Amino acid sequence: MAYDAVLLDLYDTLVWSDWHAWQGRLADRLGITLEAMGHAFSRTRPARSVGVYPDTEAEVAAVLEAADVAITSELLAEILTLEDEMGASVRLYDDSMQVVTALRERGVPTALVSNCSHNTRPIVDRLGLEQAFDAVILSFEIGAMKPDPAIYREALARLGGPDPARSVFVDDQVRYCDGAAAVGLQTFLILRPEEALEGRPIDLNGHRPIETLTPLLGLGT
Repeated sequence: MAYDAVLLDLYDTLVWSDWHAWQGRLADRLGITLEAMGHAFSRTRPARSVGVYPDTEAEVAAVLEAADVAITSELLAEILTLEDEMGASVRLYDDSMQVVTALRERGVPTALVSNCSHNTRPIVDRLGLEQAFDAVILSFEIGAMKPDPAIYREALARLGGPDPARSVFVDDQVRYCDGAAAVGLQTFLILRPEEALEGRPIDLNGHRPIETLTPLLGLGT
């Protein structure tokens, strides 16, 4: 099938990281439980994802405050260093650039669409994703996050306004695929084998499952 455009999620779709191990390491350093650490990230995620905070330092401070951890300049600097190390460990899946490059060679515009905070911008730049994609939409930079229709529409607009019905969105989260479907996009739910230990959704809500990005090229799974 020929597509007018392809929109791709970032984390657990194009790239992977040992986020859970890093979160555990951070919890140990702060002397709190992993559950408390996860709650602090979850509680601040909406604000961090739409650019409420001016920079990574302010975001980290907000997470520490949500975790009820006393903030000192020394601790803040240490956690920022740990966060930089985490960002440096993010890697592309083997098929990611192969598929993105092949799509663009076929004349199919591509957009990266990610819910994220300030710490993702250095990752995008380090991996050369601005050059690899026709458009890069990071939620904290535009003030809207999936599944808000605004973020999908912004991606389509930056690609020149392709027909949503002839365009595709790929994500590892059902509700983000739901948001894309609501604006008329075709959807693929990517369930990479590497992420199987995190659990799989019971209800795919009609989104077509794939385990790699190669089906976008008509190559099969």
